Amino acid sequence: CTGIVGLGPTIGRIPTQGVFPRAESFDVVGPLARNVRDCALALDALAPGESFTTGIDGGIAGLRIGILEDVFGAGAKFRALGAEVREIAMPGAFDYDFLVEIMLYEFHRTLGEPFRACRNPDELFGQVVCANLRRGEKITEQGYRAALEARDKQSEAIRGVFREIDALVTPVLPAPTPRLDAPTEEFDRQRQYMIPFSGAGVPAISLPCGATQGLPVGMQIVAGRGMDKLLLRIARAFESTYGGASA
Repeated sequence: CTGIVGLGPTIGRIPTQGVFPRAESFDVVGPLARNVRDCALALDALAPGESFTTGIDGGIAGLRIGILEDVFGAGAKFRALGAEVREIAMPGAFDYDFLVEIMLYEFHRTLGEPFRACRNPDELFGQVVCANLRRGEKITEQGYRAALEARDKQSEAIRGVFREIDALVTPVLPAPTPRLDAPTEEFDRQRQYMIPFSGAGVPAISLPCGATQGLPVGMQIVAGRGMDKLLLRIARAFESTYGGASA
């Protein structure tokens, strides 16, 4: 929802060695770029061994696209490109409270010690980071383990959806981007459509697709684990036909 394209590849596709951890079981490395082709070019460099630009303009005729929520008429647009479009219901797939607990626990495990040792943490770390670290400090290891078990079940259900479809379309955010001084609960809610797919380790891409309240709106396309190349082809077909940041 920034007016550019962002790609989160399959977890492990790009090594995270040398990257400062945020929440290690969610962390992925991925490009932000002007358009889908540039994301593919960046992925070629970051994950050598496979060309993600080869075949990117091959079209999507016959592919099965699931629509969770019809963002700016995306369903009709994918049909016009030759895809088979169907509405998808995923009950429980977007429960996120336990996922946020995992993220906060791991975040605190990484930064908790320097945070506690800091004389002026609110000034050094900033409001949002301080709030997250203080929340993470209250989560027990037992609660963390229970949240991991819940994530495993959710992730299995999400990965199972891709036995029936080739890609899933959702909004990026459930509401316009919040202000930095918004309540922490609002920031949690904004992760609703993203964090379950991060937890499942599947690739996802965000494309600009319009605006609301003067702010850019993003459409998210998600594919099965390891299907990064297919994901980029689907995103490229949509972007090259209907436009984007710089198609």
